[in-house]
Amino acid sequence: MTRPRFHLRYLFLTIAFWLAALGCWGLLSPWLDQQILSAGSVLDYAVEEQWRTAENEPWEARTLVAQRHDQVLFQTSKIIMVQGDLIWSTDDHPQFINQGLYAVDARTGENLPGYGDLERGGQYYFPPGTQRTAYVLWDPHFIGPRQVSYVRDDQIDGLLVYRFSFLTTGLDESDGYSSLPEVPERYLALTDGRGLIWVEPHSGLIVGYQEHGASYLADAANRRRLSEFHRWEDTFTAETEAAQLKLARRWRTWSLLVNSWLPLVLAVAGGLTLVLGGVVWARERSADPEARP
Repeated sequence: MTRPRFHLRYLFLTIAFWLAALGCWGLLSPWLDQQILSAGSVLDYAVEEQWRTAENEPWEARTLVAQRHDQVLFQTSKIIMVQGDLIWSTDDHPQFINQGLYAVDARTGENLPGYGDLERGGQYYFPPGTQRTAYVLWDPHFIGPRQVSYVRDDQIDGLLVYRFSFLTTGLDESDGYSSLPEVPERYLALTDGRGLIWVEPHSGLIVGYQEHGASYLADAANRRRLSEFHRWEDTFTAETEAAQLKLARRWRTWSLLVNSWLPLVLAVAGGLTLVLGGVVWARERSADPEARP
C-alpha cells in the first residue's frame, strides 16, 4: 500500500488563489485607477457674480453657468493627455477663459513635468485613494496652483466624503482676462479666492464644490493694487452634483471590489484550500496502517 501524501493539487490551488489576490492589487488596481482618471468629464457651475468696468461705476449683477471640460486626447499606460478648459461666458461672450494641455499621471492624477503646454506640478485630479492630508491642486479652475487642505469627514446623501478647503491670494490670471482693455499690457488681473471641495476618497472624484473670490486690476510695473472689477460665488449645479455622486458611488463600489473584497475572498479561499488539503492528508494518513507509528 502506498503511503498517504499531501495532495499537490491543493497546494497548487492555494498558490493560484493567493497569486490571484496579489494580482488584484498589482494589475487590476492600477487598471481601475487609469479608468477613473481617463474618463473625462463636463462639469457645470452655477455662478452669481458682479462686474464693473471702472472703480467709480456701480456693480452689475449677473447669473450664468460656467463649464469645465476635461477631454482626454490620448493616453498610454503611464500618461493621460487632457485638454482642460474652464469658460465663463454670458450670451456667448467669453469673459474668462482658461484653456491648457495637461499631462496627467495615469495612476496618481499628478501633473507630469516636461509634458503639456506649461511646466506644472501638483495634482490635476485628486488621486484614487485620496488621503486626509494636504495637496497642491493645479487644474483649470485657476491659472496657477493652489493649496488644498483636509478639513474633516462629511456625509453627502449617506456617502462618506472628505472636505477640503483652499485659499489663494494675488494669483496672476491676466491670461484668463485678456479680453479686458489693456490687460496684460498695462494692467495685471490678479485674483483672491477661497472655497471648499468635497471628494469621495476611493475614487478621488469631486462631488461638491463651492468657491468665492474677487479679481482686481494691478499696475503691471509694480503689481500695485488698483481696483476690483469682478466678484463671484459659484457651486456645482444640482444636475452636476447628482451626476458626480452617482458616478462616485459606482467607482467606489468597483474600487472596494478590486482592492478589498475580491482579494479578501481569494486569500480566504486559498487558506481554506490549504486547510482542506491538510485534512484530506491527515485522514488518509490515519487510514493507512503503514503510516501509523
